[in-house]
Amino acid sequence: MKKKIKYFTVVPCIIALLLIGLPFAVMGEQSIFDEISDYETSDESDDYSPASEYEGVDDSENMNVRENNPRTHENDPEALILEMQEYISQLQMHVVDLQNSMYLILGVISDTQISDEIALQQTEQIEVSERLMFQIEYYNISALLSSYELLKRSIVLSERELEVERVRLSLGEVTQNGVNAFVVQLATLNRQSETITEALQIRMQLVEQKRGLPGYEFIGDYTIPLTSSPRANSLDALTSGVKNNNISLLSFEGEIDHQNKLLAELVDNDVDVALIDAVKMEINRLTTEQGFLRTQLELSAAALWISYLEIKTEYELAEIMRPLFSARFELIETLYYLGEISTLEKLRLEQEVHGEIHRLDLKAVEFAIVVAQLNAMMEGVVS
Repeated sequence: MKKKIKYFTVVPCIIALLLIGLPFAVMGEQSIFDEISDYETSDESDDYSPASEYEGVDDSENMNVRENNPRTHENDPEALILEMQEYISQLQMHVVDLQNSMYLILGVISDTQISDEIALQQTEQIEVSERLMFQIEYYNISALLSSYELLKRSIVLSERELEVERVRLSLGEVTQNGVNAFVVQLATLNRQSETITEALQIRMQLVEQKRGLPGYEFIGDYTIPLTSSPRANSLDALTSGVKNNNISLLSFEGEIDHQNKLLAELVDNDVDVALIDAVKMEINRLTTEQGFLRTQLELSAAALWISYLEIKTEYELAEIMRPLFSARFELIETLYYLGEISTLEKLRLEQEVHGEIHRLDLKAVEFAIVVAQLNAMMEGVVS
């Protein structure tokens, strides 16, 4: 349901236009009345006999008086009628201008009005966009925590390697330069750990502001998200959803419908052709922009769907490997128990497995993000 036209806005505009045009109309009418009055007075003067005034005066003198005081068209009925017709024609033209201006004003006011439904959808899409932003941030924090855990394991391994290198240095097997290289490596890892810790604190504080709010149930313990399926089960469904719910496209449709109604009203009232042509040009412009936006939405939907299919394939292939990692950990533990590998070698082998698990975690996060984007696009939001 559209909002009613704000007449307290329209009326002052129309009054201003009338105030501009009214003096011209009044001046024209007043001039006409003055000339009619003069003409009637002249008629009365003609009925009055001037013999008493000019009795005894030579006709040549009377002729001189007429020549020195020539009469205008005020005493000419035909000239007066023509002038009246001219004033009437100008007044009619002025009325047409006022009418055209009034339609333009009403059109501009209607252009600024948004239906309650569109306004509600706009608010909802803003909320969806904000929720998507926090959801992506939450998943990125999960990925960052996975990286942090892997980094801590790297630090433990680097510390062990440094200890071994120092023992080897005492035995003369390596030089100080070799030991210094591990010292630098450990210092770099510790610095990275401090940076990630600070980043995690800042980003988690931001996300925690939304914990417990409706629509933010996805905020949990920052573990790697479980697999989920998007609301759209095909590209056609995704394309249909974004075009049916995108607020910009809906606004174009509403504006084009309004302009068509305005055009029909202008045609029915026989207003100036130039104004009708202007409305037609506006409709053509809006239709062109609407078509361009529709194409953009279709391309965005296709691109995101293709990305989803690629990420889904990579994620599913990676998940197939996850059960194998438990077997690898068991094998490493057995080799260490049998004395086949040292503690340092055990840490290195386990670090390799944890690195592969971390890559699987990143695929899971990437998959969760693209699913969230698909669900938001179904609600008309293009990220």
